[in-house]
Amino acid sequence: MKFLLSLFDPKFVSHLVYMLQQDDYEPLKAAGWLKRLAKNNQPLRSVRLRKQLDMTARAKILVLFGYAITIITVSAAAWGAANTKIVLAVATLTALPILTIASVLGLTWLGWVFKVRPERKRQKSTTKQILSKHKAKKIAVMGSFGKTTVKEILGQFLSTIDGVAITPGNLNTSMAHYKFAKQLSGDEKILVFELGEDEPGDIASFLDTIKFDYAIITGIAPNHLDNFSGIEQLEAEFKLVEKQLPKDKILVNNQDTLQDVGVEYGQSGIRNWKVRSVNSSIHGLSFKINTPQRTIDIKTQLLGRHLIGPICACAHLASELGVSTSTIEKAALDLLPHEHRLQPRPMNGGWIIDDSYNGNIEGLTAGLDLLQELDFKRKIYVTPGLAEQGNQKVQVHEQLANKINSVRPSLTVLMNNSSTKIVKNTLKKLGYTGKIQLVDDPLEYYESLPHLLAANTVIMLQNDWTDNYD
Repeated sequence: MKFLLSLFDPKFVSHLVYMLQQDDYEPLKAAGWLKRLAKNNQPLRSVRLRKQLDMTARAKILVLFGYAITIITVSAAAWGAANTKIVLAVATLTALPILTIASVLGLTWLGWVFKVRPERKRQKSTTKQILSKHKAKKIAVMGSFGKTTVKEILGQFLSTIDGVAITPGNLNTSMAHYKFAKQLSGDEKILVFELGEDEPGDIASFLDTIKFDYAIITGIAPNHLDNFSGIEQLEAEFKLVEKQLPKDKILVNNQDTLQDVGVEYGQSGIRNWKVRSVNSSIHGLSFKINTPQRTIDIKTQLLGRHLIGPICACAHLASELGVSTSTIEKAALDLLPHEHRLQPRPMNGGWIIDDSYNGNIEGLTAGLDLLQELDFKRKIYVTPGLAEQGNQKVQVHEQLANKINSVRPSLTVLMNNSSTKIVKNTLKKLGYTGKIQLVDDPLEYYESLPHLLAANTVIMLQNDWTDNYD
């Protein structure tokens, strides 16, 4: 009933357009979101918790169009009532939300077919043309997790070389690559690209558009599986890089199933570079890399042993591209935790570790490993679980519960949704001895965190679902 009544909310159209905006104006995704709301009997206003509608030109057109359909439909109903056609009036009003939804989604689909898709095809062609003429060494950073972190580490190590450009932030789509290519001067010596894999064919498209000289594969996790048939299809996407590059130009996480694709890296090092004397704390990470020629002394403010492998891989590639040992060591000192990626913040005598950008089982496992290692009397673990796990949803969340149980935080806080129910039930079956708290309003809970912190307490926040997940 809540869902049905919310379809007659005066802000119904803006809620609908907000949903489209959050799903990159893909009508099928927005339709799936509506279906979940109906199934869970949630009102439409519940979709706008974290953000507000950004009134771009496209959003304005869709909002005005949606309200125009509403006015026309209401006018038709009023005409029917004025002419004693009561049945027609009631039927028209009842059909109002359906007509509006169909019209707005239909217009969005037309825009996709006749404007967005041709525009993206043109952008890809332009990107390919620009980069085919560019003589810079091109490096791809790909994988299900940790891409932006690895790209930023590599960029820091290469920063003393004149003419290095990397794609900004976590922008890893064809449109982002187009904008990046358009602003290049043409004199760059090294270009670093982050590659996303939202749908089957994405990696193949990137490899067709950009001819790479090196690649780093961070690993595979069951991300975006709502769009893939399974982990095997995702694995096949990454293996396509074999067709473009020789094995010694591909660096691969040794915890992954793609080990045979390239040179392995991990917490023990890479090739004949061996890691020694590791120290990990809330203040950072330090270790030594013994190579046949020298010792590299790494000290960084980044958190977690899981970053040893990526740092080694980036240092090895940077060294191959001409960066000195002293430069690598200095660059490591300047590495800082990225926003919402194992970012520590002291508060009220305790610490919050913000890992809310994380959205994969590998990252959650790494965060829990760090939590276990930290020397605090009280440990609190907070998560909404993981979205887009496809047919791996149960397996992944049972795996998460097993990891939580092995770490045994004093309190586990679960945002109440379909995934955390799996975690809660599994923890109970495992005999987890800590307390379990279910939270219905994530934003309210996050705002209360300063009141929960005390001396010798650490709170680990992992992942945050956007509004378009239940």
